[in-house]
Amino acid sequence: MAPNDGSPFTVVDHTFELCRLARDARLSVTQGRLIDVFRSLKTIDLINIDDYRLTLRANLVSTREDEVRFDKIFQDYWYGSDRENEDYKPWRPELIRDEKQHGEVNNHAEMFTKQREFSSEKM
Repeated sequence: MAPNDGSPFTVVDHTFELCRLARDARLSVTQGRLIDVFRSLKTIDLINIDDYRLTLRANLVSTREDEVRFDKIFQDYWYGSDRENEDYKPWRPELIRDEKQHGEVNNHAEMFTKQREFSSEKM
């Protein structure tokens, strides 16, 4: 089953197939996660491929490595994989979390430098 072969598969069919492929790629696809996927699909615009992909990814993966693996599975499923050994670049790298654990050092500096005075009348 492939999305571009002209066969009349539904969103449910494609979702089950993507979940099967993710499980075959050793992602932790459990029955509970499948239920969560289908519950989440009710809340998105199914025409938007990014919303669909991110909904599946949010419910099926738990690590950065799994995010990249899932995005490759999704891209190969919908668009085909022409070159097996080519270095894979994430489909939308800005959506993958980076190594930062906290925000930028200078963000909201005014909160730390500007002193405010409060009088008893204002409170």
